[in-house]
Amino acid sequence: YLYIHHRLVAQGYETEIVCGITSFCAVSARLNTGLVEKAEPLHVIPASYQIEDALKLSGTKVLMKAGKKMKDVKAELLSQGAEAMMIENCGMQFVESHCVDANNIDMLVKFFAEYVERKGYPYPTDGLVLTYEDLEYGRSLGLTGHHPRHSIAFKWKDEEFETTLREIFWSASKTGLLNPVAVFDPVEIDGTTVKRASVHNLSYIEHLKLEPGDKITVYKANMIIPQIARNLSAEKKMLYTAKAPAVCPVCGGKTKIVINNNTGSNEVIKTVYCENEMCPSKQIGQWTHFVSRDALNIMGLGESQIIDLIDEGILTTFSDLFTNIVPNKDKIVDLEGWGEKSYNLIVDSIVKARKTTLANFINALSIPWVGKSTAKLIASYYEQDPERFLFDSDFGGLKDIDGIGETVIESLRDWENGNLPLICSGKDIEYLASFFEFEKSKTGDRLKGMTFVITGSLQHYENREAMVAVIESLGGKVSGSVSSKTTALINNDVNSTSGKNKKAKELSIPIISEEDFVREYIE
Repeated sequence: YLYIHHRLVAQGYETEIVCGITSFCAVSARLNTGLVEKAEPLHVIPASYQIEDALKLSGTKVLMKAGKKMKDVKAELLSQGAEAMMIENCGMQFVESHCVDANNIDMLVKFFAEYVERKGYPYPTDGLVLTYEDLEYGRSLGLTGHHPRHSIAFKWKDEEFETTLREIFWSASKTGLLNPVAVFDPVEIDGTTVKRASVHNLSYIEHLKLEPGDKITVYKANMIIPQIARNLSAEKKMLYTAKAPAVCPVCGGKTKIVINNNTGSNEVIKTVYCENEMCPSKQIGQWTHFVSRDALNIMGLGESQIIDLIDEGILTTFSDLFTNIVPNKDKIVDLEGWGEKSYNLIVDSIVKARKTTLANFINALSIPWVGKSTAKLIASYYEQDPERFLFDSDFGGLKDIDGIGETVIESLRDWENGNLPLICSGKDIEYLASFFEFEKSKTGDRLKGMTFVITGSLQHYENREAMVAVIESLGGKVSGSVSSKTTALINNDVNSTSGKNKKAKELSIPIISEEDFVREYIE
């Protein structure tokens, strides 16, 4: 497996490897991992085994599907059939496929659907893909904002299973948000045992009228994520009020219900928070987020390592990460499960983390309602200048940014004034920022003050993200909705009757194609 996988990657192919259901059970037994209850045959080969287990996998039947070729590799294969042959020549079985045309497509789609429904198909599958045989023609069709136009995916309807809800317990997150999780009688779904599912927030519980003892149906979205579909007992309930926990399950502190109306729709979301500023879950959660990939990306610091350093008194505030690690080398190296190698990995990662972007820095602070995307909007507003962000105590100017509402602004003000249960508040931020070298803005200003909305499929740019990057690099902004502040709506189908086109016409906002955009704003 490893040899063939790397051989394909070397040739410029992204690969996906899955295990048949029968082989999955056999492999798990051979490796004595106990994975059968919790793992997915779709992911078990690439995700669950270490390199040293490779020899134990010898002889295992797996299924390989080569995905898109990497951009920097010269196209060599002209058809799906040629791709399948290449995979099989490497000694692997290619995913089952059939050539179809207008005469037999309905028949074969029905055949696959019935095959899966009878549970006779030997591999886990959540759908069917129709794609063009001619790879070059397929690539010429371009992309929409999130998928290639040469293929259509059909998802099988998720099968629901009836069970009984036993309890709803609440777990705490880094912001103090309590997340409800439903526990029910075990059910077998897609070869795995499912016992629990997230129920998201208090409003979701109210919507389904969930209580212990209810008969419910559950399913696995995309064969992966357990979800509650329906509450079969809900119709019998005339009066119902969801019960929020009065105290935090971690620290025993008081809780409060927060109602958010600023959701971009008419929906009201009720969430539950722990009010204790010193709740351990908040502290550990904030630390793990601070060092995570989307924040400072400090390798080698997981939850257990952070707990060790906190217990030893080495870490209290984020700035301790830059001042207390090196002086405590001997103490850290001697900790159980650590050593010189672990210590050096952390030190090297901390050095690299000092060079970061303003967006990553803001995201790392765990300010409520300020995640990765919002942090980018804020950093862009301040033109990637950390001083402008650090010395803005009001944040009122952010109200003009599409995607930032009053909830975000109020959260930033509370953070600035030290009113949030965070490790680093606005009162401490200058000292923390002094340890970083922020990347200077590389943007131009040709599109400064302009806001664009992108909709429909793209042809000139590889995907929507690529077009957004170009606009932002020139100082412009991209919004998800048309408003009076929109400079132009970019849509290759300028005569479309879509909602965004109608809104643009109502507001007399220009509707331009990709080529118009490039000609008028880029060239």
